[in-house]
Amino acid sequence: MIINNNKADKVEPMFKSLSQKTKASYFLILAMAFIYFSSGSMLLYLPKFFVHLGSTKQEAGFLVALSVIPFVLLSILSGHLANKFGSWRLVLLGNILHFSAALLFITVDEVSPLVYLLRIMQGIGHVCVFTPLFTSVARIVPDNFKAQGIGYFTIAIQFGTASGSFLGELAINNLGYTKFFLIVAFMNTLCALASGYLRGSEDETHAGTANSLGEPNGTKWLLVFGGMTLILVLGGVFGTLLQFIPVYFDEMLTSGVIAEAIPGRAFLTSGLITVACIRLLGGKYSDGKHKGVIVAVCNIGLLVVLYLITYIDSITTSLLVSIMFGGFYGLLYPMTNAYVLTKVGAKVRGAVTGSLTMLFEIGFRGYALVAGIVAHHLGFEWMFYSMVVFYAVGALFYYLTILVSSRRDFEDVVTDEDQTVFEEGMVVDKE
Repeated sequence: MIINNNKADKVEPMFKSLSQKTKASYFLILAMAFIYFSSGSMLLYLPKFFVHLGSTKQEAGFLVALSVIPFVLLSILSGHLANKFGSWRLVLLGNILHFSAALLFITVDEVSPLVYLLRIMQGIGHVCVFTPLFTSVARIVPDNFKAQGIGYFTIAIQFGTASGSFLGELAINNLGYTKFFLIVAFMNTLCALASGYLRGSEDETHAGTANSLGEPNGTKWLLVFGGMTLILVLGGVFGTLLQFIPVYFDEMLTSGVIAEAIPGRAFLTSGLITVACIRLLGGKYSDGKHKGVIVAVCNIGLLVVLYLITYIDSITTSLLVSIMFGGFYGLLYPMTNAYVLTKVGAKVRGAVTGSLTMLFEIGFRGYALVAGIVAHHLGFEWMFYSMVVFYAVGALFYYLTILVSSRRDFEDVVTDEDQTVFEEGMVVDKE
């Protein structure tokens, strides 16, 4: 029985410990993530374009959600293919699909079946780019720096999303939709060209821990499922807050609960900035020997924050709660992903990466539907209470898997020791 906790004895600087080749590959992935998600966040203005073409708001909403279907259906396959054949091929294909869709949108003058086809193309393109890039990070970053590597990767995504959302509105208002789509296509071209350089990193693989997934050990499967469950509930909490906080603040104002309006950015912007800052400044501690304690504190803190949201009554309290949320969530997401990926073998790491992105997306989109029903029938306060229960159940299952796994490890060690004593006794008897 091999037990490998894979804990760092001290906090080490990630970039100083990576080889020059690995470092170059990693920075290339960060640059690609920044550019790709800049172009992707520009597409957040597609509903405005659809309404401009004459669609209803309901139809525009459906068109936005349509691209999620390929992502959910193909994420695991995308990760598996990236792991087997190399990420660069899928990244190239995905950006070609995005490039083609952007150019074809220029020819659209009404909401026709072509628009639905283009949205599906964009959904397939997204699953061909995001999951393989994530798989590349999981492949080239050593296990003892996995949380940091994922954390910095998500920072690149966040900065790309922020810059793209700003650039998109600027392009539409000043240049029009044709040049808007040309800019998107240009960004996809840059990513497609960069994917060729990504090919050089395909041989850099840092294997998972001993007795990892892919080998006949049920304990590791259990730990992986626990981590995946936590990713699912994290996605549900994060997505629901992003989508419902502005509506919640408006509801409080119109119902007279608060006298002064609280802008949504007082929670969302400050929270997202905190997420980026905590990953940038505190990322090196997420792979240290106290990472288990950090995860426990963040899990408890997140539950408290979800409850405290119901006490927000001003811009000040909104800022305080959002900063708390950003701090706890900011570390939990990369650390939980790293926890799962360090429990799996190299052969299945791509498929597991795809599963992680799929589960987060299901939580992000799916629980918002449940939360909306609760808010409609019982009110927003009960919606947040339901989120506390939802997250608590996921966190409890996560810790239950760790408890059961630890017990199995102990029993295996005891069994091995008993077998050794028995064998030694047999030798003595023979003598």
